Amino acid sequence: MPDLTLRNGTVVTPTGLVRGGLTVTDGVITSIGADPELPRGDTDLDVAGRYLLPGLIDPHVHLGIGDGAGPEKLRRDFVTESRDAAAGGVTTMITTTLFGTGSRGEAAELAIAEGDR
Repeated sequence: MPDLTLRNGTVVTPTGLVRGGLTVTDGVITSIGADPELPRGDTDLDVAGRYLLPGLIDPHVHLGIGDGAGPEKLRRDFVTESRDAAAGGVTTMITTTLFGTGSRGEAAELAIAEGDR
């Protein structure tokens, strides 16, 4: 039995929209499908037609800028901003911040390395 079943929504997937819902077990989506196909969960919720966006992407964030802009601020922002993003369902952030006098490639590599860390 799943921990959570969400029903009566529209699930946005990489391949299209699925009318119905999804189940979650131990924090992992375990099924997506039409409502009659979904097992009851410990918690079973009607989402009243809302869209379910598993793996939401925020393609435009500004990390590492503002007071104290630079690599150290980028590191701090990745920690605090990724926590806030995850709480809202965002699983991927794409920073548009490129700072410093180095090449854009170097700045992008720094941002990727800090994000991976």
